[in-house]
Amino acid sequence: MSMTNTIIVSRLLEHVDPWGPLNLTPIPTLDEVEKAERQGYLEIDERGDAWEGKRRAWDVGRIATFVDQLRAGDVLDPILLDNVCENGRIYPQTVLRDGHHRLCAAALIGHETLTAEYGGLVNVLEWLEGKRDTCPEEL
Repeated sequence: MSMTNTIIVSRLLEHVDPWGPLNLTPIPTLDEVEKAERQGYLEIDERGDAWEGKRRAWDVGRIATFVDQLRAGDVLDPILLDNVCENGRIYPQTVLRDGHHRLCAAALIGHETLTAEYGGLVNVLEWLEGKRDTCPEEL
């Protein structure tokens, strides 16, 4: 059973770019998100070419769904966070494993916190939760 934590969105955004992995450049505006069709899931075209044109609309629609839920006061499923691990070492750089659309939605509307499942360094988690004032430097 995983434990969930409440993390501060602005602190996470200092170290994680949720937009890049979604290929959302330029970053959608709140106006674009508010006008988006709430699409949920679309069927992916097996050829790939038709899907590419729909990808931005799908991602923005997905973010819009989470914006609606956050504004309604719903608690979203936890995002999944970890730390960079290489050559037997754990580094304090945070990695967003799942939850890009949820984090984008929170960022766009200035939502202060999200729930997260975190599997990394305790001192980084404490900073993300607001229990320590400074972000841990590289160990």
